[in-house]
Amino acid sequence: MLRLLVALAALAAGCSTTAPPPTESARLLVLNKDAATATVFDLATGEATTTMPTGTGPHEAVVLADGRTAVVTDYGQQVPGSSLTILDLDAGERLRTLDLGTLTRPHGIVALGPGRVLVTSETTRQVAAVDIATGEVAFTAPTDGDGSHMVVVAPGGGTAYTANISSGDVSKIDLASREVTAQAAIGAVAEAIAISPDGAEVWASSQQTGAIVALNAGTLEERARTTVGGRPIRLTFTPDGTRMLVTSVASSALTVLDAETLEVVGTVELGLGASPVGTVVSADGTRAFVSLLQLDRVAEVDLATFEIVRQFETGRVPDGLALAP
Repeated sequence: MLRLLVALAALAAGCSTTAPPPTESARLLVLNKDAATATVFDLATGEATTTMPTGTGPHEAVVLADGRTAVVTDYGQQVPGSSLTILDLDAGERLRTLDLGTLTRPHGIVALGPGRVLVTSETTRQVAAVDIATGEVAFTAPTDGDGSHMVVVAPGGGTAYTANISSGDVSKIDLASREVTAQAAIGAVAEAIAISPDGAEVWASSQQTGAIVALNAGTLEERARTTVGGRPIRLTFTPDGTRMLVTSVASSALTVLDAETLEVVGTVELGLGASPVGTVVSADGTRAFVSLLQLDRVAEVDLATFEIVRQFETGRVPDGLALAP
């Protein structure tokens, strides 16, 4: 109860000075879905430094290796989106918009080598490798899954995995041959996916059943599973691979699991009706940043104490997050 009261007090106050912010990443990028904008916060001061326009319905973003270029998926709203927005975080400007043509509903995105990203297209059941400089689609590969939503890539970049919402499964894709080499059933509304830092395991979850499933990355054989309430929607490993952070969109809490045993080792109350979704973790593993969909805020969580130490007021309906130098 005391921990709950401390967390709620931090939300009400807006900021706690009990611990300094992480130093490995200097900026937090927040996508505001309903506002069609991206806001950058300076983590040293907690202040918003710029807000840039994106396409309609920005959902996910990745910061490239140069530390200044961010790529945003423009998912759309009632009308499906079909573009990527390129942002210059240093200049605080939208550089350009890349038209993906028939690759509609782009959502999950990861960096795939210098100047290239891999993005899902929900409606076409594909992933696409896009060259950021030219805007050209280098190649596409099928996912053999319906509603391919989030994507992760194994160390080395040769293998991708997608969580497929409508078919309730995970696909393993060889990016060289552009073929699906394995699939595993997870459960209805399989949206969240994560890969361990060493590439040994892929985890996925089912919103409908609450299942959290740990899979062998090579074979997609199931090692273990547990259940978390509140419709788990995102999974995020800590950098050392020892813990898994779970956000559940129909809850007000962040759940922290032991990555070996899948036991709950911590719970962070984020505020009544928070609806947590997007999550990123600082490089040193000490802090997590969680977007609170219904509160128009991002909470900064100390992963040693499981307490909220700061919050950021965002635009409307914050979703995807990314950290940058």
